[in-house]
Amino acid sequence: MGFLKRLFGTEEKQDSKPKVKSRQPQKPKENKQESNSFLEQLELIINEAKTMVSKSPKVDTIQNLAHDIVEGFFYGNVIINFKNNLNEENQKELNISDKDVNKIEKKFGKLFERCEQTLESGSNEGKITIKEFEDFKKDLKQISENSYKLLLELEKHIDINACQNRIKKFKEEIKNLGKELKIGNIGSKDGSLGISIGFEGDDEDYEGSDFDEEITEFNNFSLEMDGEWLTLEDEQGGHFYGQYHISKNGRYIVGFCDGYEDASKGKSKWVAGQVYLIENKKKILWRKEIARPEHAFVNDSGVVFVIDWVSTSGELTGKVYLFNDKGKKVFEHKFDSNIGGQGISDDGEEGIITTCFPENAIYLFNLEKNKLVKKVENTTKDRPLVNFNFNTIKDFINKSPEFNQEDYDLQKKKEETESEEEQERIKSLKKKNILDLNHDELVMVASEYAGDFYGNFGEPQKALKYILGAIELKKDKPQPYVLKLAGFCYEKIENYEEAIKYYNWSIERYPQYKKSVVIDHIDFCNLKLTNKYKNDWTTYIVNKREKERNSK
Repeated sequence: MGFLKRLFGTEEKQDSKPKVKSRQPQKPKENKQESNSFLEQLELIINEAKTMVSKSPKVDTIQNLAHDIVEGFFYGNVIINFKNNLNEENQKELNISDKDVNKIEKKFGKLFERCEQTLESGSNEGKITIKEFEDFKKDLKQISENSYKLLLELEKHIDINACQNRIKKFKEEIKNLGKELKIGNIGSKDGSLGISIGFEGDDEDYEGSDFDEEITEFNNFSLEMDGEWLTLEDEQGGHFYGQYHISKNGRYIVGFCDGYEDASKGKSKWVAGQVYLIENKKKILWRKEIARPEHAFVNDSGVVFVIDWVSTSGELTGKVYLFNDKGKKVFEHKFDSNIGGQGISDDGEEGIITTCFPENAIYLFNLEKNKLVKKVENTTKDRPLVNFNFNTIKDFINKSPEFNQEDYDLQKKKEETESEEEQERIKSLKKKNILDLNHDELVMVASEYAGDFYGNFGEPQKALKYILGAIELKKDKPQPYVLKLAGFCYEKIENYEEAIKYYNWSIERYPQYKKSVVIDHIDFCNLKLTNKYKNDWTTYIVNKREKERNSK
């Protein structure tokens, strides 16, 4: 069939950048047109996964994770290739109606999103499995026989049987990979015994610099960001290649890469990983050498939250550090267990770390105040918490001195369902006449249009129509939050007089706002009105917070 020539894009050039150790294989590139191209790309992913497993302890969890990632990438790619080729030309050739396409998009929209998430995230977060794929095929056939034929032709073109057999073989191959565990007993603080895990190749010595040493070796450097990877290069041959995180205001970038084992000089030495803080993509503020930076986050103030796996032999250990924008270490905490998962709040003011056995706990840190806020025990047996939703976990640990993951999973599922239902409800409300909506419905739609003030603010003019309608319905006792939201929208469209009016009204209704960011917005608007400030809100608040910290 002629449409087979359009199933795949042209081959991309291979990335010539040096690779660094990764705990997750990268996603396959767009597939070639030859019939074996999918299998070749799958082989590349499998090889990277095998490398990951071979450098890790020989445990079932890591082997299963590697298999899940490979399986997710493969079936995610197949499903997305099908979606991308459900185009007008192929519709015409296979007699697929627009009505069938609409049914497919409605039925599998969330599945397509999860496949994209898996391919973009570098892990099988979308939980795409062979069972998911088989269910997709069965449901697709019931919706549209001709669309099902397109999928069968795609399977034939990529030789799906060969690919599936390769995945099965890979699952067997990795059973013998990985470094042998060195397990010893360590007494914990409460007198019980924990398990110390190391693995072959560990060396207690590693080459690294003192944290107080400032190293900014790149001069006139170039910066390139490709997906989740960052490259720094300069005219003197300086080179850094690693992952990165960007502060919400876009001002700071933290780049980080793992350490590695170097046996080139005879004796095995651990060469420390690196962490860089970059400002406005133009200036390197500092560099640190840290044993094994698993992840690093940076907030709008330039505070960097570094998670260090450490992995020295004979210890259950992990560390977190906080560095300010000047490179000074302002906080350090060492754990008596390996680190499980980590995350940072949307506003960049808090971080969460979870630990594995024997501790199995959850830690909440305040990045602005440089301290540990709370620690709670995870009472779920044999199941440390690794992947989590930050806000949901924070709510849990603030309510209770202990945490149970089964309860969390139920709560998370409930919240996801409620969120989906709320989005559907908002869509239906937007279609109604604004005069037919009650107060709460007006606020709901207004909040959706208003969006995120720091980033994608949305459509403030549309939001105002609903906000002012809600205020009118409760003009005797308007809600403070709604008044503040009106101020935000007026500020965004540069009507600063109206913004100040509504901000002050919100304070009258809720005096606690005097101690909140509302006051900062009023000051900002006053400066704008008098033409004393030319920059935007984000720059204003970052500079103000920086001055406040320096004055202390």
